[in-house]
Amino acid sequence: MAKWQREKIKIRKDLGPLQREAVGLEIIERIKDRTKKGFDRKGKKFPGYSKNYTESLDFKIAGKSAGKVDLELSSEMMNSIEVLSHKKGEIVIGFDKGNSDLNGKVEGNRLGTYGGKPKRGKKRDFLGIQRKDLVKIQNNYDYNKEERNKIKDRINRIHSILG
Repeated sequence: MAKWQREKIKIRKDLGPLQREAVGLEIIERIKDRTKKGFDRKGKKFPGYSKNYTESLDFKIAGKSAGKVDLELSSEMMNSIEVLSHKKGEIVIGFDKGNSDLNGKVEGNRLGTYGGKPKRGKKRDFLGIQRKDLVKIQNNYDYNKEERNKIKDRINRIHSILG
């Protein structure tokens, strides 16, 4: 049985519950967009399909393209990523623990196991986000942004009065 596929992501501790939920959803959207372009969590291109697989009947029936690996065949995996939980300083994203078939499929892609032992060069770890992208997302949910703008307005008014 596949391990529960989820990812804990450390976030700023000043984000409240609604901000954490929003950040989690944006992380998921970033994962989906990046994966669709064929890149893993570290920004590296997914490894291509093996020659044996691209020449197989399964591959042809699935209607896959030999040149593009985007983990989007049925869209089931990408559409099933969710914010599982969040608390101060942490968001957990991933897949429903009770769906063992989907967890197996996700594990196969993330570890390159595909029903067996990990295969060298077949790992497509898509679940996660680079720190730089996380910082950009979190900056959209800055509690202090409004307060800072008020202070800037006050400073500008003072400067205009003092001339």
